[in-house]
Amino acid sequence: DDIKFSFNPFNLSSLTMAIGIAALADEGYFRACTSTICETRDRTRAELEARGFTVLPGKANFLFATHPTLGAAEWCGRLRKVGILTRHFANPRTQNWLRITVGTADEMDAFLLETDRILAHVEASLCLWL
Repeated sequence: DDIKFSFNPFNLSSLTMAIGIAALADEGYFRACTSTICETRDRTRAELEARGFTVLPGKANFLFATHPTLGAAEWCGRLRKVGILTRHFANPRTQNWLRITVGTADEMDAFLLETDRILAHVEASLCLWL
């Protein structure tokens, strides 16, 4: 897998490519999907910002977020424990940021709910130190 993913982590079969081409050919479907993704992304960004996160501006299907008291590695690890997958890049420029792919509205609600639980735990831990 290391060798396979070092060349192209987005390998696509001919069937997958045919499905993708068909989806893009249906302009109405494509516009509906992109609109839904954009709405979900923007709502999730606003929800994260309301919780004290900084979210970089962007038009992609993911968010890049950081929080002043919640480390990205801890956030990623705790999300992973409950089956929510995000990406943490442990290099100096991005070690405090988490990449969050925009999913369905229900998936993003679950992500926000678990993020709230994690923040409550972090805040409770901080209070013990004060």
